[in-house]
Amino acid sequence: MSDAVLKDSPWLGLGYTAATRKLGLEFDPSLGSGHSIFLDVFIGGGLVTLTVFLLLLVVLGYHSIRVLRSTRNGTAFAISGLLFYVLIMGSMGRRLIPSPFGFTFWILVSVLPTVASRLSAYTAQQAATVLSPMKWAHSD
Repeated sequence: MSDAVLKDSPWLGLGYTAATRKLGLEFDPSLGSGHSIFLDVFIGGGLVTLTVFLLLLVVLGYHSIRVLRSTRNGTAFAISGLLFYVLIMGSMGRRLIPSPFGFTFWILVSVLPTVASRLSAYTAQQAATVLSPMKWAHSD
């Protein structure tokens, strides 16, 4: 399927639903998709969309690491673990269509940056109160 995209329209792809369904049925009638979120994005949107998608994943990974480094609680681990689960399962056959898998991915797109920014703001505020000169003056 990727050869067909590279031959016909490598920059903009062949369209999301039509390309994977049509090309998938031509190659193997029982498949019907690219069997990877990365291949589906490439077939549907070409190199431009694949680049944007990979940048989104890099940003999400950065926020995930920030969340894990900011706190050591179960919620942070669960949120970051979900991202790695989505990447592993997405590379082996899930699609980002309206399904529980796709819902989980798009929720993570909105939750990870929000949680990371709130944790870093909370950590900065907590550090400022600990290092405050007034706190040290009262502790004598």
